[in-house]
Amino acid sequence: MVTDTSRHQTVSARITAGVVARVLVDYDGASPPHELLDALRRQGWLPLRHLAPPASAIDWDRPDPTQRSGYAIRSYPVRTQGTFEGSDAQRALAIRRAQATIDDLVGPGAGGRRRLGITVTAPVAALARPIVAAHGTILEEWAHRSPRQASYRGQVAAAEKAVHTFLVQVSARLEGELLGALAHWQPDVVDADAVRRPAPPQDDPAAGPPALVHVEVRAQLRDEVVRHLDSIAEVRDSSTTGRTILASYRGVRSEQRHEMTTLTVAVPATVDLTELERDMTALGANAVRRLAPEATPATRPPGTPVSVSPAGGPVPRRRTC
Repeated sequence: MVTDTSRHQTVSARITAGVVARVLVDYDGASPPHELLDALRRQGWLPLRHLAPPASAIDWDRPDPTQRSGYAIRSYPVRTQGTFEGSDAQRALAIRRAQATIDDLVGPGAGGRRRLGITVTAPVAALARPIVAAHGTILEEWAHRSPRQASYRGQVAAAEKAVHTFLVQVSARLEGELLGALAHWQPDVVDADAVRRPAPPQDDPAAGPPALVHVEVRAQLRDEVVRHLDSIAEVRDSSTTGRTILASYRGVRSEQRHEMTTLTVAVPATVDLTELERDMTALGANAVRRLAPEATPATRPPGTPVSVSPAGGPVPRRRTC
């Protein structure tokens, strides 16, 4: 079933929906619609790529300065296609999003895209990310802390919480659907022009040396925890080990194997460790343990490592995350 066709100059695209969803793009090979093809590939329509021109399309007598080559490309017809793999619900959403992308980029109403800043609390960022990516393009994202209202027993007060902001480009046709899918998390949504990325944390020598801590987290949650730590501290090292945990349910005992990642983090003295531990707990970390203070260059004995962890030995000053 053909859902729609959109035309703009030499580009036309249509989507067929059936057992296999397919998008077909026809265009002039001399001017490929790279932006359209890239956007549809990011949405999961594969392979959908522009191939090298045939020998008959190469004009060796006419150099093309825009290609930095000694030849130009003559006009020739190209058809490329991509298919989408997924469940019925995923396929239906992919078709709507692909059609909106086609209309925005090459349709008669081209230019109907919006850029938004969407902020959610840090613990739900991992759940919100695939929803945002399914409706639009995530241009940038970052973790930070932001004042938000907290309610307890009917009392509302201002509190600073760990949050995550997505800078998103979305079709005007899908904006309402995206915000509806995120509504139960009560995100803060602003126009991209009003979004200001926080400045990276700066060490204050007058406040003292950074505190070294170990943060322990399940391996599957590691990326989300590291993303938040990178916004306020320096992750210096990580190690992942297997751990067997004895579990009991209704009198039945069993052994469960988990992979745990321990992060060594240098936290600036200006960061409240109590707030950091609260953020880490909300993100699923099991423990935040403070290590021995780091020796300063003036007090470190000659020949000692740059920093020392009593639990794990020398910690190199390099980022491995």
